[in-house]
Amino acid sequence: ELALQYNGISRLEGMGGPGDGRGGGGTSRQPQVQRSGERDLSGRRTESAGTDEYGRPGQLPGTGGNTQPRQQRPSFGGNGSPGFGFNFEGGSIQRSAGGSPPVPGPGGDGQGFRGGGMFGTGYPGPLRLFQSELSGQISWLLPLVGFACLVLLVDIRRRRALTAKQRETLFWLGWLLPGMVFFSVAGFYHQYYLIMLAPPIAVLAGAGWVELYSLYREQRWWNTWLLPVALLAATAFELYILHSYQRQLGAGWSIAIGTAGAAIALGLLLGIAARKTRLFSPSITKILAGAGMMVLLAAPLYWSATPLLYGDNSSMPAAGPGERMIFNQGPGGGGARGSNTDAQLLAYVTKNNTGEPCLFATTDSQAAQSYIISGKSVIALGGFSGGDNTLVKLEQMVKDKRIKFFLISSGSGGGGGGRDGNNDVASWIRAHSTEVPAAEWQSGSFQDSSTGMRGAQALYKINE
Repeated sequence: ELALQYNGISRLEGMGGPGDGRGGGGTSRQPQVQRSGERDLSGRRTESAGTDEYGRPGQLPGTGGNTQPRQQRPSFGGNGSPGFGFNFEGGSIQRSAGGSPPVPGPGGDGQGFRGGGMFGTGYPGPLRLFQSELSGQISWLLPLVGFACLVLLVDIRRRRALTAKQRETLFWLGWLLPGMVFFSVAGFYHQYYLIMLAPPIAVLAGAGWVELYSLYREQRWWNTWLLPVALLAATAFELYILHSYQRQLGAGWSIAIGTAGAAIALGLLLGIAARKTRLFSPSITKILAGAGMMVLLAAPLYWSATPLLYGDNSSMPAAGPGERMIFNQGPGGGGARGSNTDAQLLAYVTKNNTGEPCLFATTDSQAAQSYIISGKSVIALGGFSGGDNTLVKLEQMVKDKRIKFFLISSGSGGGGGGRDGNNDVASWIRAHSTEVPAAEWQSGSFQDSSTGMRGAQALYKINE
């Protein structure tokens, strides 16, 4: 079900409906109003001024009674899952109560965010990987790969056995082409999924460049010109990608790569013309060919290093100088969803533990991850986003006396069920448990790791 449905058909369709890359599926964006006094996902009463068609709240938990809606970007989500929304305040990105993450991409508002389909993956179509939203993620060398396949497969004959080069080229194309088709039409995926195309692109670009240089050195017929032409085409495509980032980088990258690529291509063309005069020795043309590949790799090398250089979004990394995302974090905060633990919560559940092997269970991995990483016995009962059907498991764990406390978070799962609306767990907990006053277990400065907000969690002691 996970492989074929969720990570297969559902991603092609856009998670619940025909996937056009614009909204993540068939979820309707009808205005939703949360009335004053209603309970939020953690079971606490709210004083909300309502939410609009984009899930923008009139008041977020812990905002001190402000009834004016915050200025937020429209959500590009559509799966209805809380805890995936962000808004801009004071030059940083802050998590909202609903919606989806800002979609990273070049240009836009100067902060590295723009539209272009769900999670910045562009709009489905045959040229999707060449759109500005995705081209900088994986497509830098695709024009070179096209020339590579041309020279590696040009001698295929119907009644002639394939050579080793041809067999290997077809093998890597059998990896690359289905992946390109999938990412060109799929309705829901993240930019970092495109790393699946990196191995075949790397192999075909490298092998193709060697083959192009071999044909250039032989200087026979029309294929002699393919190496400089391929360099010019790949350089032009890189300039197209870099153009989208001039607001962040300036024109320096474009000038440097364009000038170097054109100069090396010109040198290679002069090498063809000067062959009979021997003005260009084989060693010089070999150096030029190697330098041409280095020019083409310069920008992709920097782009691939940007997630490490910026280090802000470990949950959904994306390449590019415009992808830096700054999140509000608590005292120990870290990554896109936060990774801080509440020392007072740990002290409380440890002190009141009566032999249960698990200190507490919670709704999803976003609320549990930092505790698990720190070596504590905590269970993310609802899976990644809280949508797993866990009520039967929960009842059995309580019967076996494996857990005594349950933490409900208003984060990505929030007891509200993440993708699948698993409200039954939260309802069962509230019906069979006693809420522990926040003053007894929650640090005053703690910030919910899955929502980025204070006071967005509730701890329950399960009644025996």
